Amino acid sequence: MTITDIATEAAKLVENGDATLLGQCARRAVDEVAAEYFPLVRTEMRIPKNGAIDFGDFTFLPRRIYAVTCRGKAVAYTYTADGLTVSETRPVRVTYAYLPPVGDEAIVSPSVPLRTLAYGTAAEYCLLSGLYDDAALWDKRFRDSLVRLNRRGRRLPQRRWL
Repeated sequence: MTITDIATEAAKLVENGDATLLGQCARRAVDEVAAEYFPLVRTEMRIPKNGAIDFGDFTFLPRRIYAVTCRGKAVAYTYTADGLTVSETRPVRVTYAYLPPVGDEAIVSPSVPLRTLAYGTAAEYCLLSGLYDDAALWDKRFRDSLVRLNRRGRRLPQRRWL
């Protein structure tokens, strides 16, 4: 699935949609799903240099660190401005969440269908276009679709309008 696919599907939902703006809104919808609802999680082995691991050493920029382990045991760590400080000198396994990289490829959980992302895109587009009633409608459909997809039954965070 690509950003273009999502924008094209959302264009069917809103009338006279600007393709460039729909593409930007699709990117925001993908980022929101990955950041708040279905995080992209990756585990990588890293070797600390003087007890520090730079964020630039990771394949993707970490958004949230879930765990740092060494040989199956938890390792204490702290955030710094440009990485992590760990209490270990041996290679550690870091599990982290990240946002999808910028590009036309929409990297999201396979359980999130194109239609759900199109709802989120339409909501963003209507909001930016000043169509607040339509934005509320599409946002409700977007959130309802995400609730149905959320099989764990956890409560979804409240979406904030800027």
